[in-house]
Amino acid sequence: KFLNRILGLEIYRQQMLFDYFARYLQKTVESAIRDGTHARGVSTCGGRRVTFRDFKPLRLVTPTPTVKQLELLSVAVDQGFAYDDALAKLQEVTGDANISGDPVLAQNREFISTAQVGRFGSRDGFRLQRYDKKPILIIEVGTASLRGLSVQTDEFQVYHPDKLREPLTWQWKKVEYNYPTAVSPSQARVPWTRAFERRNLRAENYILTGPILYCWPFVLKCQYKEDIVMKKSIQLIRAIEKQEDGKETGQVAIGILLDTRKAPEIAKFVEQSNMTNEGIVRAMEIETNLIEDQKKQKRRRGYRTA
Repeated sequence: KFLNRILGLEIYRQQMLFDYFARYLQKTVESAIRDGTHARGVSTCGGRRVTFRDFKPLRLVTPTPTVKQLELLSVAVDQGFAYDDALAKLQEVTGDANISGDPVLAQNREFISTAQVGRFGSRDGFRLQRYDKKPILIIEVGTASLRGLSVQTDEFQVYHPDKLREPLTWQWKKVEYNYPTAVSPSQARVPWTRAFERRNLRAENYILTGPILYCWPFVLKCQYKEDIVMKKSIQLIRAIEKQEDGKETGQVAIGILLDTRKAPEIAKFVEQSNMTNEGIVRAMEIETNLIEDQKKQKRRRGYRTA
């Protein structure tokens, strides 16, 4: 309905209104993610290679018998981003299959001349860190309708050779301060390949699988107790085991993604919790009250600053 209504406006008014809508929607989603109120559904544990390392059975007594036992699964994920993949990503957004070696990256998106600067996407490309010269790839965030316009969002998706991409976007000031040097793809090849080869291949994710509906209130409670970063939300994740060539082995696991540093503590807390129906209801009530109290405190702080 919204899109149909703006069709009656002039083209430039359509662009301005839709751009405002897209930015407001993005800010709202990012704020909800930070506050733990955004329902992200089931995400996929992705990477170049996903390996199931260890299934650790947990002792869990549930109110009703369950077929599958609760298990703590250790998953190794190779999130490296090879240079060829990064270059293909840059070619995809610039629409240029033959990107030159010009160190000043003013590439176009589809039809903008490379001589034009100050346009959306004109700063896309490889950059080097201030001190250790570690490379990144930045892609300006926005809709396809912004192509060809003198509109810069100043927000960028950041890709790394050793961890694919950042979960949140970066502001241009942060990019420019930490990675001040723009380089051409040919200049970025060597440092990017070097950082890719030094990536951590032993990083692990921990997934709680099995009858998770019984234990998720206690996982949430322990996240508050251990004061982890994303303590307000439970992240469901699906891991599909696959080799580096992308071929899947057929092993699939779905469960709760635990904080990497506090996974053993959370698993132990769940084992020692009371999994009766009354205990689960009580745990849910306690966590709901905690969240409501935090919201009230945040509103009070907002009133004081106002």
